[in-house]
Amino acid sequence: MSLPANIHHNPWDKPCQSIWPVSCMCLKRNLKREPFPQRQEALRAKNTLELLQDLIIKCPQEQQLTPIDLNQLSPESKEALFCQHFLDITTYEDRPSQALFCNPSKAIVITINLENHLCLQAVDYHNDWFGTWNKLIEIDNFFAKHVDYAFSTRFGYLTKNLAECGLGLSARACLHLPLLSANDQELCSILDHSAASKLHLSKHPHFDVLTLKNRYNLGLTEEALIKALHEKAQQLTDKERELREHISQETLEKVKKSIASSLGMLLHGYNLTMQEIQYALSNIKLGLDLKLVTGVTDEELNYLFFQKPLNLFTNSYKDALKNLSLKF
Repeated sequence: MSLPANIHHNPWDKPCQSIWPVSCMCLKRNLKREPFPQRQEALRAKNTLELLQDLIIKCPQEQQLTPIDLNQLSPESKEALFCQHFLDITTYEDRPSQALFCNPSKAIVITINLENHLCLQAVDYHNDWFGTWNKLIEIDNFFAKHVDYAFSTRFGYLTKNLAECGLGLSARACLHLPLLSANDQELCSILDHSAASKLHLSKHPHFDVLTLKNRYNLGLTEEALIKALHEKAQQLTDKERELREHISQETLEKVKKSIASSLGMLLHGYNLTMQEIQYALSNIKLGLDLKLVTGVTDEELNYLFFQKPLNLFTNSYKDALKNLSLKF
């Protein structure tokens, strides 16, 4: 089975913020009195799948959720699919009775029997942080009315990963910070204040992208965590914007050289590695924001930037950049 057609849909279909291109919020839930998926027998896993997918069909959504049978996909196709939908999967095991549901805009993703029985994810491509959170809560409340979640009065929602017990929440803001990430002093000064102890900033697999996410799931409310993470992400975004607006001439010249070499590498390079492609696209994305580049949109670059450069996507960037021109 090949990848579903909607994987080619660009979710950045309208203008978005260049520095903060995507956010993901995920609630991880398990069924009461059921072993975690890794320990379920085949029949119980099948029953869990049938129960949850019947509810997904009834789930109140603006756009229909389309099922994808993961067992029919090759490992390469699964990797591309998980990357496309920003799934936060630490240890994937290929087992029967697994499924993924998503809507055409890729804003809602629901998985069954991966690391947990149920994973509800909302992805924000257009800087609607709190609207996305409210949408996710609405979906979670719907499932909570129809199934009993595994919940402890002491430890909260029980999840396969012990560190996620409590809220069962993973909230991530993916930030493109090429200038700020090169300035350790500025970066540390922002993270050393307020709720930074509850948050964690790490390197995203994509070059020059840092992911800000919650460090803990116990000892705070969902609303407090969401608000703290949004405030910190906004501070990082504002600082990167400030550095771009007051960029020194020396740094600007380095950026220009990097953009020129990156464009040549993407258009004429052969057998490029994933890191080389992402490094080059990061430079061009920065150049576009600094108005050093024309002929491509930030929405197109976001779509290319967050791909896995498998055989399916290796020529996409050449087509997208063929009209690009440098303004220096």
